[in-house]
Amino acid sequence: MRSIQGLEMTVSDPNPEQFKALLSLTEDQFREQRIAVKIFSQVLGTEIYLISHPSLKDKVDGVAYLPEEIAELMKIRDALKPHYEERLRKIHDAKKIYGGKIISGESGG
Repeated sequence: MRSIQGLEMTVSDPNPEQFKALLSLTEDQFREQRIAVKIFSQVLGTEIYLISHPSLKDKVDGVAYLPEEIAELMKIRDALKPHYEERLRKIHDAKKIYGGKIISGESGG
């Protein structure tokens, strides 16, 4: 276990049962866990973090996405099919450079 900015965080590779449990979480259950999951995105061609709470953004070493941001990326992907990969990479690059947050145009944000 290591301490990151006052937060106790366990860094480990999940065993198959832990991985299965993680995949079975609903979005609400994921948010309650206060966890960051590092994955490799084939579309983006890089590792990203899926984080369950905004407070974790500064605690990971990489670009982090909240569940609602993933939902917005999926909407963008569906709207741009079949040529969505390049545009999603550009959104990711902008988020990486500027540290922005992806928000829905529908929410007025």
